[in-house]
Amino acid sequence: DAGADGYLIKPFSARELLARVAANIALARFRREAADALSQRTAQFETLLNEAPLGVYLVDANFRIREVNPTARPVFGDIPDLIGRDFDEVIHILWQKDYADEVAARFRHTLETGEPHIEPERVETRLDHGVSEYYTWQLARLPLPDGGYGVVCYFRDISAQVLARQAIAESEIALRDLNATLEQRVAEAIEAREEALARLHEAQKVETLGQLTGGVAHDFNNLLTPIMGGLDILARKLPNDERAQRIASGAMQSAERARTLIQRLLSFGRRQTLQSSAVDLAELVEGMRDMIERSIGPSVQITFDLPDDLPAVEIDPNQLELAILNLCVNARDAMEGGGRLTIAAARVEPKDGSGEPECLALRVSDTGKGMDETTLAKATEPFFTTKGVGQGTGLGLSMVYGLAAQSGGKLTITSAVDQGTTVQLMLPVATGPAEIRSETDTPAIEEGAGTILLVDDEELVRMSIADGLRDLGYKVVEAASAAGALEHLRIGLAPDVLVTDHIMPGMTGATLAREARARLPALPVLMITGYANLRPEETRGLEVMAKPFHRGDLAARIVDLMKQSEGKVVRLHP
Repeated sequence: DAGADGYLIKPFSARELLARVAANIALARFRREAADALSQRTAQFETLLNEAPLGVYLVDANFRIREVNPTARPVFGDIPDLIGRDFDEVIHILWQKDYADEVAARFRHTLETGEPHIEPERVETRLDHGVSEYYTWQLARLPLPDGGYGVVCYFRDISAQVLARQAIAESEIALRDLNATLEQRVAEAIEAREEALARLHEAQKVETLGQLTGGVAHDFNNLLTPIMGGLDILARKLPNDERAQRIASGAMQSAERARTLIQRLLSFGRRQTLQSSAVDLAELVEGMRDMIERSIGPSVQITFDLPDDLPAVEIDPNQLELAILNLCVNARDAMEGGGRLTIAAARVEPKDGSGEPECLALRVSDTGKGMDETTLAKATEPFFTTKGVGQGTGLGLSMVYGLAAQSGGKLTITSAVDQGTTVQLMLPVATGPAEIRSETDTPAIEEGAGTILLVDDEELVRMSIADGLRDLGYKVVEAASAAGALEHLRIGLAPDVLVTDHIMPGMTGATLAREARARLPALPVLMITGYANLRPEETRGLEVMAKPFHRGDLAARIVDLMKQSEGKVVRLHP
């Protein structure tokens, strides 16, 4: 009880004392050797525990954490003072309640029964990290040195292996899907390539036609200009000669048909000169109502569906009127026994994030015989027509197609045999309000007063226009080139209007206009062109008129220009 290793009762003999001392010396030696062995075993155990690739932690009978090796420590996150903490509390900090309750129950069962538990693979999402982790773990009961039992948990993090296995499985599924759809994807790729080649071929065809048409349009329109100018003068000079009037009228009709033919070719090739402005579509169609009804005839019922709140569209109003009339006439021809024609328009909002502009959709629908797929594929090609010989040029739809493309919109056609056709024009919305349009009737020819500087390198064209203007009472000064016109200005000529061709040797009409206005600011300029693929910056501030034209149209434009600039022309340079 006092802590001694033995005792002797007096009196005792020397032999007895020596024997007892020797025994204690031996006992002390044994204790030292045992302590050394225990220290060595303890060091080996701690090394094994600390260096083990498995996570190991021990929970005692009071459900307190007794040991945690370094491999297991990261599992417990940032929880401080882990040794001695309540195990149940700790696991509820780390995992969802259902999982933490299940783990605690497993530990208690092993502690009470001694039955081990093995969990080959388990995944749970941690509350502290918000990530899913995979573990394999097992529980075993073992006696503790201070009496009682504890539960030791051995576990290993297998997240990397599981995720790799899942990735392999997913890649195998993807590979099977790829193999299953490879043939279909190849077919789709081939189809897409063929469609792209077809679009490229179509674009090249349009470009080639545009270049071809543009190449001849200038010369052709220059030929038509003196013809139409001469016919205008003859009709004016011979008002009482009925036969001469009839001949001039017939010749003028042929010239008009030739002009329309060139305009339609230029339209399909996207080379026509457009005078775009903000147009109220509902007002424009309403203004065409009588013309459409007369052109269609009584056998076709016409419905107009044009809301009042439609935005203005940016387009050439005259060309748009011609396009709508073409579509209506095509619809009439498709409904030989009568039917219903619908002209409707609606705002089309762009898809979010598409970057497409807001558009207005104009639809012309009929209940006619429709088109099969072969006909539909060729519908917008120039000179393609299903009508008989002499009944159509095949340029109506191609003109509408070209107008839409050149105006920044597009044309689509849907049709089915015996179910009718719908032609949809997608037109860009204008940035400003619609401009007020003047009457579209043929302007009255006004007698002129003033001086006009006329510039054109084509002698016949210049002579024809000059004769028509002089016949109207204007004084006309002619120049065969831009250099000649600038010479007239240099020596003191101050015309009321400059009328100039655009494509001329040495200097274009647009450049001449800038040079002339450097001397005479606010000088009215009318640029006439047989064909020119004009850029917006070239025509800014200029009036543009396409050849050929009627003398009355030219006179009206000149009168308007004079009214707009009256009193504003000031000479800066002598």
